Amino acid sequence: MSTPQINNQEGDVAQAFARPDWYLNGYAANIRTRCETVSFYTKGRTFEHVLDVGCGDGSLSLPFLGENCRITFLDLSTGMLERVAARVPENLRHQTKLLNGDFTQIDLPPASFDLVLFVGVLAYVPDVRKIADRIRQVIRPGGLLMTECTDAGHFFGRLNFSYRDLTSLLRPGKCHTFRHHGSDVVKAFQSAGFNLRQSFRYTYSLPLISRFANQTQAYSLMKRFYGTAEASRRQRFGSESLMLFELP
Repeated sequence: MSTPQINNQEGDVAQAFARPDWYLNGYAANIRTRCETVSFYTKGRTFEHVLDVGCGDGSLSLPFLGENCRITFLDLSTGMLERVAARVPENLRHQTKLLNGDFTQIDLPPASFDLVLFVGVLAYVPDVRKIADRIRQVIRPGGLLMTECTDAGHFFGRLNFSYRDLTSLLRPGKCHTFRHHGSDVVKAFQSAGFNLRQSFRYTYSLPLISRFANQTQAYSLMKRFYGTAEASRRQRFGSESLMLFELP
């Protein structure tokens, strides 16, 4: 496989996640919430071929792996792909493919995936409509798409971004990120032909609170206040939006 040429943004992302422990450990509560939501929204469905874009360590997609389900893991970070490879059982390696590259450029078979996971990636995407159209190309009719965004139009979203801007003056972030309004994300995928089926909103952390709560405590606080995708509450206070779309 040939790796596409990486531009500055992609290079920054790849470098930021080259050693991913800061993310996997520092965002464990958020990752756990995402995994539970994906599991609930796909409950009772079977999939033949899953595409996990920005796969991280594979936490979201590995539960689907089996003799009847193949998974394509795609990530800009070789460090993350190494983590995935280490977690794949020896007897199921023939059911996996690991790709290092840019989703918008890398060669993928059209209309071949019945589940696409695009979670935790939109923050590194400047053009959501371009991504929506690209996913539309590779997903099968009737396929599901799980995606996520931090709503820049939400009060808590604006609060967290303002705090991040302030602290970045003293401690720059690991790479540049983009800010999207949740309503714009929904419109982009609907314009590409997807129907929104379900969504779950919560706020992962607030300024200062995250500095004093460990990941176990953060997860407990989130679940106590927002519930789960199966039994959600106080959704209007959620700036993180996990969304399930379906392609008719």
